[in-house]
Amino acid sequence: MIPNKMDRRLKGAERVLGGEDVLDAISGTVDGKSVGSKDKKLSGVLILTPTRLIFYQHGLVFGHVTEDYLLSRISTINLDSGLMGGTIKVVASGNDLIMKCGLTDQNPVEFVKNVKMQMAGGGQKPEPKNNGDQVVDVADQIQKLAALKEQGILTEEEFDAKKKQLLGV
Repeated sequence: MIPNKMDRRLKGAERVLGGEDVLDAISGTVDGKSVGSKDKKLSGVLILTPTRLIFYQHGLVFGHVTEDYLLSRISTINLDSGLMGGTIKVVASGNDLIMKCGLTDQNPVEFVKNVKMQMAGGGQKPEPKNNGDQVVDVADQIQKLAALKEQGILTEEEFDAKKKQLLGV
């Protein structure tokens, strides 16, 4: 669920969402060069959709700054957290993004967890159809979920519940 305070940060984002649902979002600052801007630091929002992450900064007068990261091209997303907030690092096909975010009205740990779940197919992707390819797809999804469990992103209970869902148990 996106906090009400975040709603104003998403103002104008519909023009870059292309009708996609917003699954989660977090605000913070990034190095402007990483998103093709001349500005040293940009305040914006990192938006999670079913297929991508989007850095979005609404322009004060005109325009906006965006950078898209397809979930299928993200190799890693990590969080370094501290007392005052955290730093989210996204590595996607040589296009890295580092966002510093505070803890006020948002949860960077939950955001990163949601991104990893979506990358592993645990989000709003449709379940595979019941055909011969399902066994390979389910096994692949379970392997990805197991990796998330080993990294401490998923609890044992979350892993077991998703595994049962994928197996139809």
